[in-house]
Amino acid sequence: MERFSIAAAYNTQEMIFRGENDRMDSFSYNRWAANPADMVGDILLRDMQQSGFFRAVFSRYVIGEGHCVLHGGIQEFFLRMGKTGRSAVISLEITLMDVRERDTSKRVLMQKNYYAETVLENPSPEGYCRAMSQAVETVSRRIAGDVH
Repeated sequence: MERFSIAAAYNTQEMIFRGENDRMDSFSYNRWAANPADMVGDILLRDMQQSGFFRAVFSRYVIGEGHCVLHGGIQEFFLRMGKTGRSAVISLEITLMDVRERDTSKRVLMQKNYYAETVLENPSPEGYCRAMSQAVETVSRRIAGDVH
């Protein structure tokens, strides 16, 4: 797995939210423990390693071990705040490539977009964390199954 990329608007440890007017802002006193691209990539790596689908799944720090490389790009990672409630939103694109294939037109094995939105049970930063965790878990399961 390669390091995930992330859209510039979400490339921060700040907890981003969007209101009804679609204006982006962040919480003043709460932050993610790490950049969302690294958090999501690490969770997906862990989930794929534990899935039982694969003989091995290597992080970006292991060089030259695998014949397929998984690239990911986070397009959205925010809290939606609307009249009807709040929900954690994640969308990302995954590309699986065969690095042994010399013909570049045949190198891409799979490319797919994923989206999950989870309603907050508790309208707080902790509730946002729980809802985003559930959203990431949802896309992680789908990605592992699709890659398999």
